[in-house]
Amino acid sequence: MAPVDAVLRKKVLKVVFVSLLLDLISFTFILPLFPKLLEFYRNSEAGPDSQTTVLARLLDGLNAYKSSFARPIDSRYDIVLLGGALGSLFSLLQAIASPIIGRLSDKYGRRTALLASMAGNILSVLLWVMAVDFRTFLASRIVGGLSEGNVQLATAIATDISDENSRGSTMALIGACFSIAFTFGPALGAYLSTIESVAANPFATAAAVSLSLIVTETVYLYFALPETLPLKTEGKSASKTAAKPAPIIRTNSHTLLNAVHFLFLLFFSGMEFSLPFMTYDLFQYTSAKNGQLLGYIGLVASILQGGVTRRLPPLLTVRLGVGACLVAFVILSRTYTVRSLYVAATCLATTSATVVSSLNALASYEAGANERGGKLGILRSWGQLGRGLGPILFTSVYWWAGRELAYTMGSVGLLAVSVLVFAGLKAPPGSIFEVRARVYVEIYRVMMPGNQIHSMALSDASNRANLSLIRPIEQKPANSLTLTMPCFTQFVAMTGADQAVPKTIGPLGRSTTAHTIAVNPPQKVATSTTSKKRKAETTLEEDIAAYKQNLDHVISPDAFEDDVIPSCNAVRGRINKLLDSGIMKKAEFATAIGVNSASLGRFLQASGQMGGSGNSTYYNAWAWFRQRGVAKLKMPDVKKRQKLEADTAAAAKAGAAAEAGSSVTSGKPSSIAKTAAPLPGIITGIHLPGEETDNVPVYDSCDEIRRKINVHLKTPGLTQTQFCRDLYALLNAPKCKGIQSKQLADFRAMKGSRTGARSSVFYTAYVYFEKLRIAQNKPKTAHRLTMEGLWADSGGFDRELDYRTTFYGTGGTTG
Repeated sequence: MAPVDAVLRKKVLKVVFVSLLLDLISFTFILPLFPKLLEFYRNSEAGPDSQTTVLARLLDGLNAYKSSFARPIDSRYDIVLLGGALGSLFSLLQAIASPIIGRLSDKYGRRTALLASMAGNILSVLLWVMAVDFRTFLASRIVGGLSEGNVQLATAIATDISDENSRGSTMALIGACFSIAFTFGPALGAYLSTIESVAANPFATAAAVSLSLIVTETVYLYFALPETLPLKTEGKSASKTAAKPAPIIRTNSHTLLNAVHFLFLLFFSGMEFSLPFMTYDLFQYTSAKNGQLLGYIGLVASILQGGVTRRLPPLLTVRLGVGACLVAFVILSRTYTVRSLYVAATCLATTSATVVSSLNALASYEAGANERGGKLGILRSWGQLGRGLGPILFTSVYWWAGRELAYTMGSVGLLAVSVLVFAGLKAPPGSIFEVRARVYVEIYRVMMPGNQIHSMALSDASNRANLSLIRPIEQKPANSLTLTMPCFTQFVAMTGADQAVPKTIGPLGRSTTAHTIAVNPPQKVATSTTSKKRKAETTLEEDIAAYKQNLDHVISPDAFEDDVIPSCNAVRGRINKLLDSGIMKKAEFATAIGVNSASLGRFLQASGQMGGSGNSTYYNAWAWFRQRGVAKLKMPDVKKRQKLEADTAAAAKAGAAAEAGSSVTSGKPSSIAKTAAPLPGIITGIHLPGEETDNVPVYDSCDEIRRKINVHLKTPGLTQTQFCRDLYALLNAPKCKGIQSKQLADFRAMKGSRTGARSSVFYTAYVYFEKLRIAQNKPKTAHRLTMEGLWADSGGFDRELDYRTTFYGTGGTTG
């Protein structure tokens, strides 16, 4: 699968978040209405023929169920039990439909499957609007249970547009939708139920608003959501010619993940359903008090998902959530105070914010792009099966044996789930090995020869937190890193070193294979498209073009999502400085960061440290400037460069006029080369160690020599041909008949600190400039002294290592 463009990813995430929020708010309208709604149907269907209705037969079945327990169950619970039975029916229907919807999305595309699901949702809510009897209302719940696919399809879309490193945070965003919807949706539904618009159906207002939200969501998805299924986006023709995708490194079986999901929701949903019964028995809580308790759980869960869950690896969040749920069960089995009840509620909020979304993330790591919808659908199916059976089983134990035994048995069940999670589940390669590989990439970029780390600037908190995962850097061979095989796989993907991988490496996933990466001196020029040339080699226009170029394909803005962002005023200052310089126009900059001009204008007009923090311009602009900072691209000083170029042109013009006048006065042609260019005679008397055998130790890289040549060739009167003759004269044991201008041109066109190291141009130019430095009594630069300190023991720069890429590989075996 090709990497998703950062702008497209943000757009799709926005569409998924808005649509899922609308869907879940609409879904939660009905939750607080169940008691009154079912009571309305029971009262409206009372009469001589009431025993033949569907509702009457269901109530008779529930009464028979209640009478089977030794403990008497108050008749006021009849409606609650009926609502629970309808909820279980909905979940069981979801367990049947979810795998089918998932497989259809893999075959026909996420967008098509989601729009088909929305058609079923519209029909379901429309039946609710017209439900003047219980039979119609039951039909609406059945249709809704069989067609509801928004959550699982939103999850599949999120995995399509996210890589392994951002998958957990993306899933947390979906979890945040749940928390927000369940915090505000029920309250809004309860308010709308007080507005009676149709006498035959007092809940028609809430149903109509719910229908309008679903229709709005459908229209929004139709116009705003692109297809994200890789097989659809890449096209059939591309898929035929594309390389075979790398095999998935599986660490957790889907059977284990499904079992954990089923068992966890079996106990969690049972406890969740029995909680209102327990609070009434212990504290005589009313519906309002229970609403406050559930609202507190939703609020805490929202805070955790927004600020904590998305920053943690999925496996860690699953373990935290299951552990918190176990603590909650233990507390609820022994609680007798409101304070301890709210401590347990806090643990339940932690569980709600972590487990389900992170299990979805773990399952997505184990599925390929063309099977992800089906696998996530099966996972959801097992979860919904647990959610459907849990209330029935748990409340049966609750009324049969009492609260203490019910929650103690739940604690034992959660303990078994905890054993599966802590002992059975393992971190997938996408979450651990990529973190390691990213750290290695950072080290690679800053490592000096001899394994001396010059500096380290890790890109996000997750890397810093995982420094302990890095294996010690091998000291032999010199200038190398040793990576385990899965880590090396990710390293190759991020550095583009796949052509350097030897054929001796075993299949992906073998943890017994190590790989060695050669590390060269740091170089500013990484690729021809992102490199920043030295000012001596480029014009102002070239520098501006390099600064304005799109770097998303090299440095994704998502790499900075966990970084600390400066204040809005600081970002505004940088934008204003850029616009004032004239490098970019306002509309051009807005397009570059993926916002419209109006959004950029509103952000620039805001004020204060937090003014405009909700505007997309804030993060997008900061990420744009951050990309250039990582690429070491400085904003060109237009006025200073224009003045410098004007002064240089004026000086050259004045010099040419003076020499022309001198030539006219003397009656002889001017000799620019003899007066301006350094004569070979001033360096011939200087001797360097090793010169006799053409083995002078070199303490400059190829790129540094290229820079010196480019500057030197700008000397007035000096031609490339003359310079080639001067270089050839420095060879005492030449292996060639001369240094040609083409050789010089080829060497100057190369890129890379070692590219061209075996060229005679490289060696002779170093000797030339070293003798020239001594002849001019110039001191060694700090860079030169550093290079001598690093390469002194190895006899200088190794001129035998000449390659176009910056690293090579050797396979090996570790114990």
